[in-house]
Amino acid sequence: METLANLQHRQILLERLARIRVDSGRLWGSMSAPQMVCHLNDSYRLVSGEKPANSVETAFKRTVMKWA
Repeated sequence: METLANLQHRQILLERLARIRVDSGRLWGSMSAPQMVCHLNDSYRLVSGEKPANSVETAFKRTVMKWA
């Protein structure tokens, strides 16, 4: 499993990120390159504890959607 704790894995990731350009095309999905980088950054900040996570769960989801 690749992990950011491994220096070699971290270097590979940094090299891949360095190749991303604003006009890079999508290989799959619907995000643009800047949106994808922002998404990855937010995910990392959540995991590292830099950004608090907010629950998206509502009473409707807990009750009605649970049974659907």
